[in-house]
Amino acid sequence: MSDNEKDSLWSANRQQKSVKQIVVYELIDAMLDGRLPPGKAMPPEHEMCRLLKVSRVAFREAVKQLEASGFLRIDRGNGTIVTKPTFSCNEPIIEFLGKSGAISLEELHQVRILIEVEIVKLVAGHHEDDLLAELQKNLDEVERNFSKKSSHIDLDYKFHQIIIDACPNRIYPLMLSPFNAQLYKSRKISFKSMAAAGKTFETHKAILDAIMARDLQNAGSIMTRHLEETADDLGIEKNKIKK
Repeated sequence: MSDNEKDSLWSANRQQKSVKQIVVYELIDAMLDGRLPPGKAMPPEHEMCRLLKVSRVAFREAVKQLEASGFLRIDRGNGTIVTKPTFSCNEPIIEFLGKSGAISLEELHQVRILIEVEIVKLVAGHHEDDLLAELQKNLDEVERNFSKKSSHIDLDYKFHQIIIDACPNRIYPLMLSPFNAQLYKSRKISFKSMAAAGKTFETHKAILDAIMARDLQNAGSIMTRHLEETADDLGIEKNKIKK
């Protein structure tokens, strides 16, 4: 499909939309071409309404929709900030599906295994030195605060998140982002004892060593075993998490 054909479809879609939806399209256009760059505040509401030739009601409805979709962030005192959207806007949906039983802990953990193992392999093959320093800093903090039971869940979550954020394929972190809250809760459930925390610490060190050595297969194997052990702690039968 040529660019002209795409533009025609885009324009045709707009003609079928409400005023609010047209404003949404216009604002997304402005984000894409740099008139509304990420990290910057939008111009005042009255100015935007004048430029778009719409009422304040239509503009505010469009802003609410874009905020809910992750394109905008309302920052009290600083205005409406343009952001880069992620799939995290779906987090409330995942939360609802989890609580309603529409998705299970087993299914969530299977997604985690499928994606995190691939992520650690990619990171092992394509990483910067500052990643190694950040992971080592995390492990040092675990060691310093090992006697504090409450710190282990947060630091465990952070260790994995550092690796996820470093993934050279940006789709994988985006795919996991809606599940962040549920994955954090699963860590609380899986935490059994300080002995288990010690085992996790040693496994994390082994993962860091594999990444440092750029050993993709070993990094993936260690992560697989690590997540399978976590499944045991969660009471998930192994045959329910196999690919």
